[in-house]
Amino acid sequence: MEAEVTRALSQMAAFKSPGPDGDSRAIQTVLDTYRWASGQEINLLKSSVSFSRNTPGQTRTQLAVALNIRMENRMELYLGLPSKVARSKRDLFATIKDRIWARISGWNEKFLSQAGKEILIKSVIQSIPSYAMGCFKLPTTLLSEIQGMIARFWWHNRGSSKIHWLSYQWLCESKLQGGLGFQQLRCFNQAMLAKQLWWICTA
Repeated sequence: MEAEVTRALSQMAAFKSPGPDGDSRAIQTVLDTYRWASGQEINLLKSSVSFSRNTPGQTRTQLAVALNIRMENRMELYLGLPSKVARSKRDLFATIKDRIWARISGWNEKFLSQAGKEILIKSVIQSIPSYAMGCFKLPTTLLSEIQGMIARFWWHNRGSSKIHWLSYQWLCESKLQGGLGFQQLRCFNQAMLAKQLWWICTA
């Protein structure tokens, strides 16, 4: 089985490739070998093929038709995360900020106690970027903007000023030290990635 996969991958090399038909046969061999070895069926309706910018349009179409797999959109998401990471991560993950803002903007119109705000921040807002932070290192500017949104929501009260009496860093301290136990998002992001690394190293 390993020899078959190695042979199929070698046929996909640029200097050995006989063309789109040969590439599609090599890719199909890899997929068939995986199906045979794992016992799992590949759902082509949920699959997509991605190409580099240098791939001619005709070659893309021929490969997609031969494999019976649709071509991937540029900004396609998988499990809510981008399948490709562009140069500007801040723009790519801006949807996380938009989702948080949509939640906060709705809550600001309601009369909420400080205890209620604390529960919403910890159970809802801070959980929105958790999955993304377990897969990617989010831009520091984006995390700072999210923390600023949380701070403004915390100090906002209808009919009163929005003075921030304490910094967000202080709110992240434990309650035993006078804080509220909010997440320091940058540190939490690093901890999530370190956890993934630990799983890989100990697997």
